[in-house]
Amino acid sequence: MRIRRAAAEAHIVVVNHSLFFSDLAAENAVLSEYDFVVFDEAHRLEEVATQYLGSELNWWEIRALLNRLYQRERTAMGTLASLERRLKRSTVPEVDRAAMQESVTAAVQARQDLWRAAMEFFRALTEAARAVYGQMESEYIGKYRYRAGDQLLQMMGEPGRIMQAALVKLHEQIRRLTGLLDLAEIDRIKDGEQLLEELLARVRDTDDLIEALGHLLRAEEENYVYWVEIPVREDSFDARLRSAPLNVAQLMRTLVYDRLRSAVHTSATLTVAGQFDYFLQRTGLNLVQPERQRTLSVGSPFDFEEQALVCVPAYLPSPKESGFLKSVIDSLHGILTASRGGALVLFTSYEMLGRVYEALVEPLGQEGLMVLGQGRDGSRTNLLNRFREQKEAVLMGTSSFWEGVDIPGDSLRILILVKLPFQVPTEPIVAAHVEHLQQAGRDAFYDYLLPEAVIRFRQGFGRLIRRADDHGVVLIMDSRVLSTRYGSTFLSSLPVRTWAVSSAESMEADIRRWLQTQKKPPSGGAVMLGEID
Repeated sequence: MRIRRAAAEAHIVVVNHSLFFSDLAAENAVLSEYDFVVFDEAHRLEEVATQYLGSELNWWEIRALLNRLYQRERTAMGTLASLERRLKRSTVPEVDRAAMQESVTAAVQARQDLWRAAMEFFRALTEAARAVYGQMESEYIGKYRYRAGDQLLQMMGEPGRIMQAALVKLHEQIRRLTGLLDLAEIDRIKDGEQLLEELLARVRDTDDLIEALGHLLRAEEENYVYWVEIPVREDSFDARLRSAPLNVAQLMRTLVYDRLRSAVHTSATLTVAGQFDYFLQRTGLNLVQPERQRTLSVGSPFDFEEQALVCVPAYLPSPKESGFLKSVIDSLHGILTASRGGALVLFTSYEMLGRVYEALVEPLGQEGLMVLGQGRDGSRTNLLNRFREQKEAVLMGTSSFWEGVDIPGDSLRILILVKLPFQVPTEPIVAAHVEHLQQAGRDAFYDYLLPEAVIRFRQGFGRLIRRADDHGVVLIMDSRVLSTRYGSTFLSSLPVRTWAVSSAESMEADIRRWLQTQKKPPSGGAVMLGEID
């Protein structure tokens, strides 16, 4: 409530995307009134909106709710325990105090019943999901899409009914208690208003959980994709049910644009092939009246031709060929030795990152280079700090390192994009988008997978040049940019020409030359792609 009052009184409120959309999903519980919004890093809007405008049911969310209400270790804690203690010291009439104490006791019992029901529900969900999907082959281990009437939902019928009944019981008991508090002279109880607000928040929480449980176990809404996430650890029962809207365009128009006087969207990667069409369609801006739409591409303040050398090792096999991984490892060893570190190597999967890391950490260490791996050598923040401090280091990252990483200066001299960042086709939301487009007679690759990959690719490229005095090398190790029809879409999205290099020796020599003198490689060592037929 204090945060909400402060936000209401402020002229400008700065929040991240997650809070903005979680607040929308909670019907503006915090950010009650605003007429203007500036979305920075707007290329992420659809992804975050999809996440927060969907539903999730997991054990930790329910556990957090129950612990906020009541938990007993050495002493009783939580809102119900606080209310019980304050009731004993209050000046509330005895008859009212007895009724409230009885209601507190009933709520604590309902809380215990839900704890047991939830533990049984998630144990049953995990076992059922493993039984149904455990034998399936999937690149995206642990996530499986389900639909109404599927075997998983049939197996969860009885645990689901028990869980719902326990949630409803707790909801009713808390609501009854808030009614008694509301009728009482609240100032007779210390912190009475705060306790009432906390209980009202728990009423909303249980109401949301009841709605989410029904939504996820019915799986009937056409514009939603539903999936279950199975824990990797065999001794874990932390399975989760999730859903997300398949198309947030209409939701964005209704929940965001129609209520605003103006919205500004900024990002370095809003266009694909120089056009805003894909961004406008995915975020629902194409549904806004044409007279309210204005687009502007302002270019970059950097001189990329002078600051960046972009090369493709044409001698590497395609990622689809069996020898790709070994070739990448061998090539990286020579390239990273030639550059003396200062390299950020971006992968598209933890599996490949792990295999390259294991192959290179010792030999590069013998060359005096520190190798840092995401998920292996510390948190994201810790890895970035160590990389900035150490001039001869190699940082290997995936996913979150493709954007939001700012390493200006000499610490980052070479950026290596190992593979084109296509989404995993078996990931539930991606698979649902592809299916939806195919059913509509559209080309899912060119209308969805390729534009998404190009935006991600440009984000990755943007990690190298962060200020006017930065300079360095970008290596694109995925030869599909040369060999496929769609490859030119990636290269044309870059603000600098690209060179195809024919041998590892030429590549290492060109890197040394560029880092030392900032001169383009001679035509004998590389071919500018614009000169290739």
